[in-house]
Amino acid sequence: MIIGSLVFGEDQPVADFVSQRIPHMLGVRWSGDFNAVGVVRNGVPVGGVVFHNKRFLPTGELVDVEMSAAFETSDWCRPSTLRQLFKFPFVVLNSNRMTTITTKKNRRARMVDEGLGFTQEGIHPQAIDGVQDAVSYGMLRKNCLWLDPSRHKEALQQVRRVQEKWKKHG
Repeated sequence: MIIGSLVFGEDQPVADFVSQRIPHMLGVRWSGDFNAVGVVRNGVPVGGVVFHNKRFLPTGELVDVEMSAAFETSDWCRPSTLRQLFKFPFVVLNSNRMTTITTKKNRRARMVDEGLGFTQEGIHPQAIDGVQDAVSYGMLRKNCLWLDPSRHKEALQQVRRVQEKWKKHG
């Protein structure tokens, strides 16, 4: 189902789109408990986000969800799109935090993560594929500027910075 520029209910095709665009995930077939949200522009897929590796408390409360994402153009990061993409894990799934992990060498992904408000939390030697180092980022729901309408101006400034850096770092 497409709502605005987002695709819901097509978890496996969106997850396949994402894994085909992340070098260390080529050929990965998502399984288990995951959700995916696609991003389209003029009916054409331009990106996707997979929410996976969910961690629950013994009470069943979702405490953390990992996010993997891939996008083909800077056009994906419109404020309305980002608000909905962050709303999904924090409001729909009701997670307290979100984690994202990328390779240390992927400067573009790290720049986007930091630009969207994630905080670098650690470096994990050889954790990607037995060779490449991983960098983990986290965001707490209470710190997510995309959920707070009073911070939307700040969010828009973040989007512009991310788009400019995206274009600059090709």
